[in-house]
Amino acid sequence: MPAASLVVVGAGRRTVRFRLDGPHLVLADDAEGEDELSGWSTDADADELAVLAAGEFGASAG
Repeated sequence: MPAASLVVVGAGRRTVRFRLDGPHLVLADDAEGEDELSGWSTDADADELAVLAAGEFGASAG
């Protein structure tokens, strides 16, 4: 199964790298749409990514 790295830069320029196994990228059909990246990660990585996304941008990772 292929793997990819997702690098997130958070508050204070803190950089965290997450491993995604079996990544899948879906690009939106139009400019207003949202691209989606999915893949398998550990529960700990998913929890940390959710905290980083919500902390600075109010975004969500699901």
